[in-house]
Amino acid sequence: MKFITGQQFVFSEQFDSLQALRYAAAAGEYFTQRHINSEYAKKMGYPDIVLDGFLTMGIVSKAVVRVIEEPHLLKELHLKYVVPIYVTDTITITIEVAQVKNYTSVFKLDVTNQNGDKVFDEGYAVIQKNRKEILV
Repeated sequence: MKFITGQQFVFSEQFDSLQALRYAAAAGEYFTQRHINSEYAKKMGYPDIVLDGFLTMGIVSKAVVRVIEEPHLLKELHLKYVVPIYVTDTITITIEVAQVKNYTSVFKLDVTNQNGDKVFDEGYAVIQKNRKEILV
């Protein structure tokens, strides 16, 4: 795919408790109750189950891979957490091509929840092909 500076891609992801439980099982997070137990999370002052940060990072990386179509090209993903994501949230991931130079593209990542709050700050992804795979 040819990337053009300023080009944007937008994806949305709605979460549910089953997704949080499947991730907890795969990651061994059954000991972190705020990630799997709604009542516990509420007692801790959260509105509901807090999604694990690596789960949400995985959702963002999945969106990037949908854009680039080849997972091995994703060389770096940087996200700075700002607010938690809860099991009932929907996030919108906006990927903007910020730079295209030779074999490397940099994507700016903006992730917001259904209230318009920034979930991550300073997000970017680095996409890099080797010399045999010219970025066009």
